[in-house]
Amino acid sequence: MMFHGKITTRDHLLKWGMCVDSHCAFCPGIESQNHLFFQSGYSGQIWRLLLQKFNAYRVYFIWEEMNARLFWESYVSLDVVYHRIVACA
Repeated sequence: MMFHGKITTRDHLLKWGMCVDSHCAFCPGIESQNHLFFQSGYSGQIWRLLLQKFNAYRVYFIWEEMNARLFWESYVSLDVVYHRIVACA
């Protein structure tokens, strides 16, 4: 449902004419689907914990290096990629 924009958030309720407070339950921002899952500090902390838990940093930096090599002909050593991963973990 999230990927189709079908989650009922406060911004949707306001658009439908309902009288609700538009503030996010986690912070003073305006609650929207994007804010709730990606922009609020609360969700950001959850994403960071999940990324650490599942070693997504490793995947991200390897993917980033692959793209740099493919699209920009830019290369860094294995040690540099390794240290980037370790710095984030």
